[in-house]
Amino acid sequence: RLLDRAGELALGADGRVYVASAATRGILVLDGRGGAIRQIILVGASPAHLAIDAPRQRLYAAFGDDRQIAVLDMRRGTRVRTIDAGATILDLAVDPVSGHLAAVTASLDTSPSDRWAWLPGWLRRWFPASQSEAPPGRVRYMLRILDPATSG
Repeated sequence: RLLDRAGELALGADGRVYVASAATRGILVLDGRGGAIRQIILVGASPAHLAIDAPRQRLYAAFGDDRQIAVLDMRRGTRVRTIDAGATILDLAVDPVSGHLAAVTASLDTSPSDRWAWLPGWLRRWFPASQSEAPPGRVRYMLRILDPATSG
């Protein structure tokens, strides 16, 4: 039953399998050989995306619409801190060399954008307003590079 609402999987360097579990509102840690549940790391929300930083023994769990990323210590199975990604999280990845976390995010842009904003005002008056404004309500996708050591 714990795997009924399982989400993303991540494979640890030690062979353990980490499963995002909406049923437990946490991360299931499974034995990679037999599939037995070794631990449940409660994170207080339903994780949607996982990423592992093996050299630093960190597991990142993103909560999607909550805009939050839990930083977990894989050795202890505890939460170290929470990072605010600033937008809905669509996916995560870790650079194993630098330890930087890449978060693909999306947010609804409700303000009109002005593609000519970089021009001085006296020059912008020559451009019609219809060319400078984009309709509001477009989704803005971003790749955010976070340093988990300094992000909070």
